[in-house]
Formats: sequence, C-alpha cells, structure tokens
Amino acid sequence: MSRTRRSATLAALALAPLLLVGCTHAAAPTTTTAPAATEATTSATPFQIMCTPVVGDPSPKPCTQAEYDKLRQQKMDYADAEKVYRAFFDENVKLEKAGGLPTPDVKLLLAGPMVDQYPKDLQPGHDLGITWIGDIKLGYVRPSDAELYPNSEIALSTCTDASGAIAHSLGKERGPGEILKITVFLKKVDGQFKIWWRSGQVAESC
Repeated sequence: MSRTRRSATLAALALAPLLLVGCTHAAAPTTTTAPAATEATTSATPFQIMCTPVVGDPSPKPCTQAEYDKLRQQKMDYADAEKVYRAFFDENVKLEKAGGLPTPDVKLLLAGPMVDQYPKDLQPGHDLGITWIGDIKLGYVRPSDAELYPNSEIALSTCTDASGAIAHSLGKERGPGEILKITVFLKKVDGQFKIWWRSGQVAESC
C-alpha cells in the first residue's frame, strides 16, 4: 500500500468516531486491546439538573438537587394559592352582583388584615343598594414577583374585567364596571393558603 493511500485510510478511521457522536468531545486514542475498549465505552457524562424559575427569566439554568426540590415546592404552592384565589373570585362576584356582605363561605378564604378589610370593601355598595348585571371575568392569574405584603408568603398577579357588567342602584343604571389589575397576597394558615391582602389599580385591558 502506498504512503498516500495508507494516510487516507488512517484519516478516515480517525474521523469515524466524530461522525458517530456529533459535536461531543471525542475519546482519547486507545489501543485495540480489550481492557482499553471496555474502559472507553463505560465512561459517561454526569447528569445535569436544570431549573426553570416560576417568576422572572424563564430560561432553564443548571441547579443543585436542593434548589430543584425548593423550586418544585414553590410551583406547588403557587398552584394551591391560585385555586384559593379562584374560589375567592367566584364568591366575590356573587356578592358584588347581589350587593351582599361577606358570607361564611368566603370568610373561610380570608386571613390576617383581609378579615377586617373585606367587609369594608363591600359595605359601600351594599349601603347604596348597588347590584351588577353582566359578565365579570377573571382575565388571568399568574405568579408575581411583587414585593410581599408584610407577613404574607406568596403573591399572585390577577386581572378582573368588569367592563361587560353594568351597575344598578334604585332601579337606575349607574354605568359599566372597570378593568382592574390586582396583586393578591396569600399566607398559609392551618395548612391552607388564604387571602391575606390585595391591592390594585384601574387598567385599560387585561
């Protein structure tokens, strides 16, 4: 075999592992003896855990097992908190439409300063006999990175769209509702998340 042909053959053999494994690092050259071949095939790259934050940058990042476990619990907490808020929202809509005051069912979803504040929120509409006709929708509920209200543990960003509802009082229309972006703060009390506080502002859309 000529030197040129022999060099080409060796070059082709050298490229073969690269073609098989793509862009991974090639193994160091080994002899053709059985022990060396066994050692090369049993080596493996350590598994890397990746974490995707609940709020903030959604890009997955390398993390430790402890960080992964903490993030997993955080996601479960947000899911539980969302269920509580959706239940509160449904009860709140019923009360606002009827011009009512807090019921025992909705009080079970409240804790901390919200226990006293929520009746105050409903009282003016009740005193004026205001009721609502039309749709009051929940635009979204999602985790929030807002600064926590004192003694709360988790925050949700929400949007309530009452623009499709009309307020009535003393048999007269009083005008349409508003769109509100509300940050809801919750705290776990006796093993269950409860509404601890909420604050919001008028918005143009959800």
